[in-house]
Amino acid sequence: MTRSVTPNLFRGLWMLNQVQHDKIMDRKNYQILKGVMLTLNEMKGKHLAVQQRDSSPSAQNDRVSKPITKLAGTVLSLVLLLTSHFPLPTCLYGAFDEFSPGVRPAALGGAFTALSDDANAVFYNPAGLYRADKNEFLASYGRLYFGLDDDSNIGTSLISYINPFGKYGTAGIGIYSLSLSGLYSEKMISFSYGFRVVPKLGVGLTMKSLSHKYGSDEYTENAIKDDGTSSQEVDPVFAEGNSKSKFSSDVGVFYRPASKYNLGFTMQNINSPDIGLKETDKVEKTYRTGFAYTPKTANFSIEFISKSGDTNITSGFEKYFSEKTFALRGSLTFGSSDLRRLTLGLGLNQKNYKLDYVFLYPLVGINDTYGTHKVSVSILFGPIPKLEKFEPEFPAEAELEEKPLAEEVKPPVRVITDGDRKTAELLIKNVQDAYRKGMYSKATENINRSIELNPEHRGAQALKKKLAPIASIIPEKTETTRVGKITRKGITAYLENNPGLALNAIIYATELAPDDINLQQIFELMGKEYPDAAAQEKSIPGMTLVQRKLQQALENIYDGKYVQAIAECNTVLELEDDNVLALLRLGSAYWAMGDTARAKSNWQKALEYDPDNSQILEFLKEKPGVPKIEKPKTYIIKKGDTLLNISERFYGNKSLWRKIYEANKDKLDNPYKLNAGQALTLP
Repeated sequence: MTRSVTPNLFRGLWMLNQVQHDKIMDRKNYQILKGVMLTLNEMKGKHLAVQQRDSSPSAQNDRVSKPITKLAGTVLSLVLLLTSHFPLPTCLYGAFDEFSPGVRPAALGGAFTALSDDANAVFYNPAGLYRADKNEFLASYGRLYFGLDDDSNIGTSLISYINPFGKYGTAGIGIYSLSLSGLYSEKMISFSYGFRVVPKLGVGLTMKSLSHKYGSDEYTENAIKDDGTSSQEVDPVFAEGNSKSKFSSDVGVFYRPASKYNLGFTMQNINSPDIGLKETDKVEKTYRTGFAYTPKTANFSIEFISKSGDTNITSGFEKYFSEKTFALRGSLTFGSSDLRRLTLGLGLNQKNYKLDYVFLYPLVGINDTYGTHKVSVSILFGPIPKLEKFEPEFPAEAELEEKPLAEEVKPPVRVITDGDRKTAELLIKNVQDAYRKGMYSKATENINRSIELNPEHRGAQALKKKLAPIASIIPEKTETTRVGKITRKGITAYLENNPGLALNAIIYATELAPDDINLQQIFELMGKEYPDAAAQEKSIPGMTLVQRKLQQALENIYDGKYVQAIAECNTVLELEDDNVLALLRLGSAYWAMGDTARAKSNWQKALEYDPDNSQILEFLKEKPGVPKIEKPKTYIIKKGDTLLNISERFYGNKSLWRKIYEANKDKLDNPYKLNAGQALTLP
């Protein structure tokens, strides 16, 4: 008996809570309480009678009566607590009567109708949604009257999401629920839409589903009579079920007469839906009228909430610190029937998320708990790229749209003199001299000094953007080695916006010094800026970039592609201006095109680097009409090649293919099967 009475009492008290706020006392609900009390009194009387008739020792009688006496005393104490500390018409609420869902609005005492600038607007004023410029997902949880003696768990939860569509308004969805563990629950699902009608004025609409449910046990299924005995019938209150759902709607208006002032009005539950199980129990219309003052780092709001003849006045504030990173909030609420409540809240705001907390404490009514606590987290993202938006409603807000913080103190504008400009130009010339010599750290120092003197010099700013990363990888590269020269040539080309030469030089330097990690980092840096050019050059194992270019130039000459051959030779000469083979083949390409002057000029230059080169001396002899092309020492097999056509191409006679085969027996297993990419020696 003691296990079943207590939960039934809680159910009865909660039902009484629901009906008393609206001053409707259903007889069946009251009889549940009355039946519990009669049952307890009857139990206590029976055990006292037994105690009097029992001839056993008094200690044994005490053991029989104490549990019942303790239970009756506990139940009576709870009734007294709820009737003396919870004046029923003042502190208990009817269904869907918790008027400050959410954490940030609750910290402001529910004075949010004239703010409504985040995902909480779904529950307060849908008209304010038109001001949203980011998608937001919000979730919160609250524990009401934490620390009740019976460990009752009265909790609230909320999730909402808003999605702005620029000029087309903002849509939102929200789900709010309240529950007393296993005994009673409410749920509200809202769909909201807000849009701007004209500048400074927005309107909004919310359609929502309201549902509530009572728990069930042996007492709801087996009603108690007035005399405390079981009726063996379902309680008439729950005869048609223990839950009810209805649709309702809200409308809102949001007006901004000035950039720092907002006005808001909402009419909630327009149709006053009836959610009673047996008797009429309407969710009354609620009228919320709010005013807010919103300077740059604070918000102050006041709101009038009217429902069923009762009016509550609540005022709240929030102050931001550290460039709106931290927020302090508080409120004080007064109302009809001795409503008094105090709140205190904290907030943490970051670019992509927000965390909020609130503590609510009633100043009258129940005061023997640790108050109500709520926490929430918000995730911000978006909006949709290239979404067409309205112009800011006030000119001052255009500057604060990206970062609405306190005014930043800007340094005084520095006057740039003619002397500053001349000195800056001289420093830039010094920068060029320094980086061409491989002194990249020194060049960076000079470019920084140049920008300090003339911040308006765009060329200096662009050069610094490229030079600084180079200097961080290779502070200096001044050695006169082959790799050092080619590296400087590549970096100079990069700084002077010649990506082709820059990438070729660094690729070649990396092939000559494959263990140099700094060169690999430089190539990755350039590859990020010029990804297409970096992907064009295909490597061949065992051959450097210069060797590949020279081989391609020779093959192009034999194929009659003289322009392509000239381009390949020039690429090599950009990297190594003293490359004799490149000069020799460049001359051969010009000779084949009939430009004998350029051909001889390139051969003469090659002879300066290699005076004893017999082939160059032979080419310089006057023999018009005779092809002047050196026989290649190697040839890279291409797809479709055979020894016959290779022999004809280089010797002019297919029958000499055996000569090529004999020179490459160590590489060729089968003279009739060649592998593309393989290098052949041409005797």
